[in-house]
Amino acid sequence: MKKRKIVLSCLLSLSFILGNMITPADAYSQNNVGDSVDGPEEAANDAYVHYDQDNCSWTFGTSMVEKTVELTEGQFLLKSFKNKLTGQQYLTDGQPGSEFSIKVDGTVHTGKNGNWSYVTQHTENLDLGSILLVIELQNEALAVKRNYIIYPQTGVIEEYSTFTNRKNSSVSFSEPSVFQQNLLSDRVSNTDFLYMSGGGDFTGSHTLKTVPLSAGYSRNFDSRGPCEYTPGGVSDPVMIEGSSAWHQFFALHDREREEGMFIMFNYAGTWFADIGNIEGSSVSLNGYVHMHDKPAKAGETITTPLALTGIFDGDIDDMGNTITDFQYRYKWDATNDDYFNKANAFDLLGYQNKQAYDYTPNVFMTTANNRYLGVEINVIDDFWYDRKGDWNSVDSENFSDFNTYIKKNGQQMCVWSAPWQVQPGAAVLESHPEWQIKNDNDYWYNYHLDQSNPDVIEWERNLMDGFQEQWGSHMLKYDGEPMWPNGNTTGDPMHISSPSCDNHMLEASNRWLSLLRDFKTEHPNAGVYTCSSGGELMMIETLRYAEVTSTSDGKVGDINGYWNSLLFPIDKLMQGGYQWDETAYSKAKRWDLRFSPQLNMSNPWYAESEEDKEAMRKDFDLFRFLRAQGLSGRWTKVFRPMVSGAGIPEHFLQKTNRDATAGVIFTCADETVGTSFQIYPKGLIPEREYTITSLEGSVQEASKTGEEWMENGISLTPFQEGEVIFLNVEKVPGKGKDSVAPGSPSNCTKESAEYLYRPGVELNWSDAEDETWISYYEIQKNGSYLDKVSVGTSYFEPYGDVNDSYSVLAVDGDGNKSPVTEAEVTGTVFPGPLSRSGWTASATYADDQAMNILDGDFQTRWTGERQERDKSLTVDFGDNQVIDTIIMDTGSSPYDYPYIYELFLSQDGQDWEKVTSGRTDSGTGSIKWFTFAARTARYAKFAIKGTQEAKGWWDVTELYAYFMNGTSPYIFGDNLAFNKTASASSVENDDLQYQASHAVDGNPDTRWSSAFQDGEWWMVDLGGETQISCARLEWQWAFSRDYELQTSVNGTDWQTITQIQSSDGEIDEILFSPVVARYFRIVSTKRASEYGVSLIEVGLYAG
Repeated sequence: MKKRKIVLSCLLSLSFILGNMITPADAYSQNNVGDSVDGPEEAANDAYVHYDQDNCSWTFGTSMVEKTVELTEGQFLLKSFKNKLTGQQYLTDGQPGSEFSIKVDGTVHTGKNGNWSYVTQHTENLDLGSILLVIELQNEALAVKRNYIIYPQTGVIEEYSTFTNRKNSSVSFSEPSVFQQNLLSDRVSNTDFLYMSGGGDFTGSHTLKTVPLSAGYSRNFDSRGPCEYTPGGVSDPVMIEGSSAWHQFFALHDREREEGMFIMFNYAGTWFADIGNIEGSSVSLNGYVHMHDKPAKAGETITTPLALTGIFDGDIDDMGNTITDFQYRYKWDATNDDYFNKANAFDLLGYQNKQAYDYTPNVFMTTANNRYLGVEINVIDDFWYDRKGDWNSVDSENFSDFNTYIKKNGQQMCVWSAPWQVQPGAAVLESHPEWQIKNDNDYWYNYHLDQSNPDVIEWERNLMDGFQEQWGSHMLKYDGEPMWPNGNTTGDPMHISSPSCDNHMLEASNRWLSLLRDFKTEHPNAGVYTCSSGGELMMIETLRYAEVTSTSDGKVGDINGYWNSLLFPIDKLMQGGYQWDETAYSKAKRWDLRFSPQLNMSNPWYAESEEDKEAMRKDFDLFRFLRAQGLSGRWTKVFRPMVSGAGIPEHFLQKTNRDATAGVIFTCADETVGTSFQIYPKGLIPEREYTITSLEGSVQEASKTGEEWMENGISLTPFQEGEVIFLNVEKVPGKGKDSVAPGSPSNCTKESAEYLYRPGVELNWSDAEDETWISYYEIQKNGSYLDKVSVGTSYFEPYGDVNDSYSVLAVDGDGNKSPVTEAEVTGTVFPGPLSRSGWTASATYADDQAMNILDGDFQTRWTGERQERDKSLTVDFGDNQVIDTIIMDTGSSPYDYPYIYELFLSQDGQDWEKVTSGRTDSGTGSIKWFTFAARTARYAKFAIKGTQEAKGWWDVTELYAYFMNGTSPYIFGDNLAFNKTASASSVENDDLQYQASHAVDGNPDTRWSSAFQDGEWWMVDLGGETQISCARLEWQWAFSRDYELQTSVNGTDWQTITQIQSSDGEIDEILFSPVVARYFRIVSTKRASEYGVSLIEVGLYAG
């Protein structure tokens, strides 16, 4: 029940780090990790490669695109590039393309000037009908492999190159090309050049830019920027990674013909591109890796990033849907529906102090809030760990238990980490200082491991594997900066001391992308949430191996999802503004439902108003309903409708299902609320009839053909805040169109349970059925409303009593309720809490708050403030009760439990018996269990017995008493040391009545006593390696003031797991991080008296 360390063991033999240099064919190969293409077109394979041996030319493509390359007179050239959808040739006569370039020892080698000779060629059939064509060339300096991947039923061709040093000595490589195209040069006056600002944290990010081309247009793009942030805006000072300043996307759009082509690529490192009139070509698009004089040994190979070229017919929406359809078909193999297209809740309470924080109480409350609201991903963000690089959970955190509880409540756990970042003092840095980037910067994410080092990749992979294996399948949210300049002496990664500081990044990027691939392949039940200060690593391949991506650290604003959904599936995008705090709910937040919405829980324990909580629940209900209708998720199409009148086009976004038979338009509330204007939907089937309705009444219900709606528009009269417009969507929740009640849930059971240290009642049931939509389940207790469950089919009431009556009923989207299903007892049963009717509480400090611990409200509390000696809290049970357990719940704070304490019981309030005392070294979250032999008592008094410089004060939110009678779900369990072999450094006077074995014999009348000196020890052999996390030491009056607890697996090598100072004897209950050991030892470093030390009983417990 305590924290666990990640143990890096069972190192895997990863093919990408052993021997051969990694290639994009490895990094981006088709893996049958998840679903791929479906539908009737799956069998259609129009991909082809034709090799003309006589002319040494290759023609390849599909029914949509065709490309021809040729080796002639020592030149390897692009000879044709056709958009077969429109029949247009994009390569101007007399301007063949060069296909690749690289500098070797300062000399530029391109397809045009390299004096190339043919070596060989071959094709391979890849997954899903795609074809890999490999053409091998060479000259006196280089061997080159051009790799082309042709995908059926698309207008997309992927490509990359490998360059190998053929000389017998080292050479230097510089500026290997990522793409080289010179297309549409004869259409300059009719062509727009398109690019998009990147995903770094700056105002103006993720914005499509359109530039009408001219013959003299020329521009250089550098991934280090400067970025195009909005006038008066702000920008993160450090943005160096792949998509920070610019997305890896360029396009040409022929305005007159309404068609065009696009280029995208996948590179995590730094790059630059020259666009426009370059070397006499009026439309050149050339992209390069930042690399300068990188040494290459004889036979050494480098591999360029994977790029793609595609064509489209129509406007930019047609381009966007072409790009995303390609990803739906061929880049979906690793997407796990358990994590994809879900609302996310971020627990940000622990994040706010920017230091290690125990998330245990927040996980409990966030899960409960999510269960009510219908949020399906529970994100545990930064600062849950002790140190980057070590990645140990802190205090009472147990991520396996977190995962169990979160999954039980119909949600998935997501945990932040940055495996490539380390902090000073991390064990990995102590063991392998050579793994760190040279002349590193301790920036926001701290230090950086070198991703070009295969040993680093292996270590990171085992770390990521370890999380999955020890905690169970969950979502990894990665973050940080895996790419960082190496050997930069300026201290500023934006202004490096030498261009060679980026030379390692090509290999680093390839290895890092393979790390993502292999992790997802090995763990198909896991999820990945990609982030790098927002969207600094957004590319097709990172999103391929993720279910969701953060697009921004916040500065993108409300255009998020509008333009960047041209490049990526919209429902893999996420960044939003629902708030669980004092911020009042606004219908305007529904704009966030256009993609995966985010709920920021600044404080999960905040008492959100019932009105705002229910309003958010209905919004998330609408999100899940639309998902069920196929209006979000895989195959969704996105359009940007035209608006006339007062509306702002970027504040309206349309989505349709795969076959465009239904759609939805989301709106962003702005100053145009209250005005009337027209919105013109797109992408509808002209002859099909569409019925238009709206959530807020801006639109009158009407039915027309798709052609009529697209030509005449939809009238908003007037535009209402939070409006959502529906096209052929029936029985939308809350619109009153459903009058039939759902069926009742079945198989409804109740049992005693304990989650995250709180005992209570667990309910489980099977889903009810409804003709349209189950919105939530209502939980009733003793015939009265208790709560709502919007995700999952389970409920947990902390401190509930299984003897109470519990029942469940289903509620549809329009509030129709099923008959009630009573829960029947099953499984584990243990006593519930004693009735608190008639109880009172008092305190020596803040007495006026003491009754808050008995009011059943987790938003109120009593606080003793600083933990100082002799502060006490007393509870009067009203009459004598038989009790053996008291639970003190501190609510939201994981650190406000009593650290050094005594608990007394009394029948009359005069004569007090101490029943337990001790100290808590690590805590159990915000819960403290006091257990003792059953007593009859009317009063309980808790006293602080020492000033503690602890993280927290002493707070109590609620207090409960039990008579468990040996049925407790937590307490200590079996004493693992009982009757095991014990030994000691000495025995008082060598008297057998004080021998070591008496401390584990279970007899309170026997004890071990030592010689009269400091430094004596007592030890027990548990008989085999055993996990322990709690020690209970019962001292005789001759106790140890200061001592250490030590463990060993072999009895020779010892580690100290905790040090105790200023013990007051009697009973010490000590909790610590779980440790696996065979031997346990207590070493007395300071006696409390002139005599020895004496232990009556030692208990060791797994926890």
